[in-house]
Amino acid sequence: MSDKDDIPDSVVSLPGYSIYRCDRVNIIGGGVCIYIKNSKFIKFSIISQPCHIGDIDLLHLNFSSSHIQFSLVCLYRPHYIPEENDNLLFDKLFQMSHNNSNLIICGDFNYSDIDSKSRNFIQCLNNSNLEQLITEHTRFRLNQTPSTLDLLLTNSSQLLTEHEILPPIGNSDHALIGTSIRTIHKSNNTILKLKRVIIVINYSNLDQELASYHSELYFQKFIFDISSLESEETLDQNSTLLMLRQKNSLWKKFKRTRLQTDYICFRTYSNSMSRLIRQDKATYEQNIALNANKKQFYRYVRNFSITHVPVPVLKSSNGNLCDDLTEISETLSNIISSL
Repeated sequence: MSDKDDIPDSVVSLPGYSIYRCDRVNIIGGGVCIYIKNSKFIKFSIISQPCHIGDIDLLHLNFSSSHIQFSLVCLYRPHYIPEENDNLLFDKLFQMSHNNSNLIICGDFNYSDIDSKSRNFIQCLNNSNLEQLITEHTRFRLNQTPSTLDLLLTNSSQLLTEHEILPPIGNSDHALIGTSIRTIHKSNNTILKLKRVIIVINYSNLDQELASYHSELYFQKFIFDISSLESEETLDQNSTLLMLRQKNSLWKKFKRTRLQTDYICFRTYSNSMSRLIRQDKATYEQNIALNANKKQFYRYVRNFSITHVPVPVLKSSNGNLCDDLTEISETLSNIISSL
């Protein structure tokens, strides 16, 4: 991601979310951002601390509320950085871990083999009291060995729960990492207790049933399904939900079998679904643009322009800079009323 002068927040904003950015400076690519879902029920005070360590982009957010305090860090480490930048990163991880009791670090570390080729990084985790929670592969590319590039670190293992590897977004070859933050929410002096439902699956029998299907016929079946779906002009909501469930099913099958044919099935279906969704979105936007009711069009446009705009510094009528919000509002009111 480039800097904010080239790409404003309104271009990359998501409806219902606030965005925090750490942009790569003077170079194309790189950069990290964090989207925080706006909530009416839990209010956090958030302090943003973006920084750069050589070519490493790091965004540090401190969250505090009446229920919990924790720090969330998102970083991107290029694979080509020199050793001295790695040492600076290790010092930064050590410092953050010792200054924050509830620390969560996630991102693309680009260590292709974290078990054997990254001894200095593993030593850093031990010295910093950080635990690495991801044990499965997170990057999958055809004709390449899967690798664990995306990591999830914490110095409080009780803080996070329910880690899972989810299907990639769009055409990305990086899987999503899902996790939950464990909190205690108090309402009227009552502690809400969360109950987990555990479902026991006999994977041995399941694998035997899945193995009975012929991979090539299975692949041809989904090619046929994709062709029939692409013949539709638009998708309704139910069709989209069914396709998402089918995509997740294909991804889970590949995770179980690790077969190349199953991955090709997943990737082909995912690409076709993305094309259909883009076509459906274009058709929807064309319909609301031609609709006589312009309120629907303006409401749709506003959803993509919601962003936090800072209050500008103004000069009052006597030439002094306004530093008080009340004075700024009165100055703006006088300017508008004079037009």
